Formats: sequence, structure tokens, C-alpha cells
Amino acid sequence: MNSITRRPRLHNHLFQRGAAISLATLLLASQAIGAATSADAQTRLLSSCPANHSIENITNTNALACNLVGQEVNDGSLGAEIPSPGEGVTATAVGSEGQEHSLTIEVALDGVIEVESVNSGDETDDHSLGAKSKFSLAESTFSEVDGPHSTIASPLVAASATTASVSRCADSAYKLEGWRWRDIPTLWINTAKGRPSNISVSTWTSTVASAIKTWRYGTNGCGIATSDSGIIVKYGSTTKYESNINGAKHKCVTRDEVSAISFGNLPGLLGLNCTWYNVVTGNAWESDTRISNNSGWSVSLSSCNNQYSLAGVTVHEIGHMYGLNHAPERGGHDLTMSPVSGTCDFNQQYLGYGDVRGIHARYS
Repeated sequence: MNSITRRPRLHNHLFQRGAAISLATLLLASQAIGAATSADAQTRLLSSCPANHSIENITNTNALACNLVGQEVNDGSLGAEIPSPGEGVTATAVGSEGQEHSLTIEVALDGVIEVESVNSGDETDDHSLGAKSKFSLAESTFSEVDGPHSTIASPLVAASATTASVSRCADSAYKLEGWRWRDIPTLWINTAKGRPSNISVSTWTSTVASAIKTWRYGTNGCGIATSDSGIIVKYGSTTKYESNINGAKHKCVTRDEVSAISFGNLPGLLGLNCTWYNVVTGNAWESDTRISNNSGWSVSLSSCNNQYSLAGVTVHEIGHMYGLNHAPERGGHDLTMSPVSGTCDFNQQYLGYGDVRGIHARYS
């Protein structure tokens, strides 16, 4: 009786062992197949990585899988380093006749790269009044207005003419970027790096401080009554920090979490601004500006001799720091955020109608 009852137990035990071995075998086989499939997928992914970093090749490529973070992208006019996932950078330039070129790079959280390069005249070019950038993010609510991130590069170049078909006090044009400052930023003014000998330290620091206040309080030459826009920026002098910009290549490089403005080499341009932002929230993280030391600068209209207004160009570049793009003007080049600047144009240091509308649309 006992032997009869034991045999089924032994049989069951052997069956269970056999089943366990079979399951283990199946599991190992499944893992092997999965590993092979994963390896094949990885091989296919790596084979899709671009051999060169042209705009066409990197669009929709995965920056992580292809190890592209920090690699340079150049559209022929401007360049920028591919940022980390969750970050964006934009470069915007304008030719001497007003042609506008912009380069925007955003990397999604999953590493997928989106790139847009726009030249004036392209069907993707957006020149509607008060429009946001074609490649901007969805806006956040602006309940908090005191505060400071696609890398944005926004160069200003010399204008061949400054005559306007619509005066700056009647031109309502402005264009916003897709980011803004939510925390109060600190802008460091480098008083030593590349500063031209005819621009004293006190003149340089007071010029930047005045530009910051111009945008906050809407200082204009049109008699427009304005209120505090709410944008607050702290500033201080330094000889340590400088803008993260490769002037020779017109390129925004890796950010260091410190916003700075400094003079430096910038052939063919008057000023260049780079701003880094969060592609998810649209919050700005850092904004660097370089003012060319290759150009002749004037600080007074009475003594200006075919030179550019340092105050005017500085106010323009601080406007980029605040999130204003170049204005799609109605035929002229006389708003502060005009894509071009003329010699001895001291009107630019005071906001025009569109400039006032733009800063209040961004922060009020």
C-alpha cells in the first residue's frame, strides 16, 4: 500500500523537475532570442546614425543612441552645439540687407532631435505681427512675471539703410520666442574681456545697466505711457565669467549656468545672444551675449563718425535675453528689435511701439 502510494509521488516529483527544467530552458531560449532581437535593433539604430552632422541628417535622429550631444551643427551662417535631452538652442542672424537666418535645435527627453533652419523668403518664414517663433514651445501661463533659459543665438548686423515706411512710433510689430524667465536671473558684466580701449569700465557697466532698466520700465522715445513690465534682472561686474560663444564660428557652445555679457571677436556681426531653455517648461536657464570688438563704437551722437551706437546695440541684445526675437517690421529698420542696425542710430536705445508691445506681451 505504501509502495503504491509512493510511486505517484515519485512520478509527480520527476514530472515537476522535468517541468522546471523545461521552463528554465524555455526562459533561456527566450532571453537568447530577446538579446538577439535587441542586438539587431541596436545594430539597426546605430546604422542609422549620421556620418556627418548636416541639418538634414540629424533631424529626427536620437542624440543619445548616436552620441551626438555636444556635437556642432552649422547651417552655413550660424552654429550651435547639440544640447542635452530636454534642452533647446536657437541661433538667429540677419544679413546686411535684412535677410534673416535662424537655426533652432531642440532635443526631446527621449533624445530625438528636431532642427529647423529658416531663411527669409522661405515658406516657413513667419512675419505676422506679434507672432511667436515658428519653432517655439507652447506657452506657460505668466502669473509670475519676475524672472529668467534652445540655446538662442540672435546676432545683429549692420544695416545698409535705416529709412522706414512706417515710423517706429507707429510700427506695432514684435515677435516672441517660446521661452521666458520665471526666476530672477543674474547677468554678469565682464569688464575686462575684449573691451575696446575707447570704452571705459564705467561706461560699459552703465550702458548694460541702462539697457536692463529700459526693458523693465519701457523707456521709449514715442511718448508712450508704460508701466513696469515686471521683468527683474540682477547684475554685477566680473572679470571671471564671459559669454559661452565661439565668435569666429558665430556659434553657441556648451552653457555653464552663468549668464554673462562681454566683448569679443565677432567678425561680420555687431552682437550675438545665446539663450538656453527647457523644452518641456519653456523656462530660460542661461543667456549669454557677446558684443563685437571688431566694430567702431560711439557713445555720443555728437561725436559719432560712421560708428555704431553701443547703447542701441546693447539694448537690442538685452531684448533677446528677455525673449524677444527680431521684429518683422513694416518696411523699415528702426525698431529696437530690428534685425539690422545703422551707423549713428541712437534711436535704437529707446523702445519703439512694437518693442513696448512685445515686452508687455511677454511679461505683463
